[in-house]
Amino acid sequence: MRVDVSSWHFEYQHDTPFHRAFRDYDPSPAPEPESFDFPNADALLRHLDGPGDDDRSRFKNSIDERLRRDPDVAIVMAARTPLKELKHFRAYRGNHYDKYHNAARRISCGNGSEKDQRLIDGLDAEISKSKILLAPGQILFHGRSNDLLVTEHPYPSYVSATLDPIVALNSAYRRAGTNGVNGRLIVFVLETRVPLRALWGHVGQSAEWELLLPRGIDWAETTRWSGNAFDVVHAAAVAAP
Repeated sequence: MRVDVSSWHFEYQHDTPFHRAFRDYDPSPAPEPESFDFPNADALLRHLDGPGDDDRSRFKNSIDERLRRDPDVAIVMAARTPLKELKHFRAYRGNHYDKYHNAARRISCGNGSEKDQRLIDGLDAEISKSKILLAPGQILFHGRSNDLLVTEHPYPSYVSATLDPIVALNSAYRRAGTNGVNGRLIVFVLETRVPLRALWGHVGQSAEWELLLPRGIDWAETTRWSGNAFDVVHAAAVAAP
């Protein structure tokens, strides 16, 4: 099963009840309707990397609306493991994100402790038991401030990916820190070429559309382009753990 995130259309009429009420105080003419068509994620990301107003917020709202109505997203959500049954994933999503990643890296280097092994075994088991199986060809997005995902083979830790490219871009900004102090912003456009189990992390009104992918995937970089504010790297999952 695949969720289509290949093209994006946004339309803003500026003639809502809010806009009409606002014009009671401001008689200037209403702005002309706006329409945006992006045939793929790269076109959307290039727009967001360009000069001018930051459209991330309103595009994010439009993407949320589309994903909420998508029947394939509903199938993924229906297959998710209830969060209350995921002891390790709850801890990972909470205050122990770094603890699991650091343990995975130590295990991959052969110097992990028994506690590290218990953590990793627990989260691995929760992922492997998930009913969500991503089919080859699924596109996901991931944001960070380094390119270790495609320079470490296989990647030793877990990957938090999303169906929303703007969530990934926001994550890249957050991880890079103010003025990119932690590194260059990178948005990864990920393609699954092998079936992958995943845990669904979107809960309530979080609007993250998150899927946690297993550790040990081999990611192969396919293309890359450098923008003004961030880079975009396309990578494919060519081997499962």
